[in-house]
Amino acid sequence: MTDINLATRIGARVLQTRWLVRAPIWLYRAGLGFLVDSRGEGALKVTMHLVGPAPQPGHSA
Repeated sequence: MTDINLATRIGARVLQTRWLVRAPIWLYRAGLGFLVDSRGEGALKVTMHLVGPAPQPGHSA
């Protein structure tokens, strides 16, 4: 079994475990959301806006 296949099987198994999937909700309610927040405290939020001509009807991108 390859490492990728094993990781996929483990990931699928984790996602089928309801209490583990809902754990971040409990952490946020308990005030411990910083443990699962990937942005960190006070992190700069970056947004991108794509600017270009609007697509014309009947033309594919």
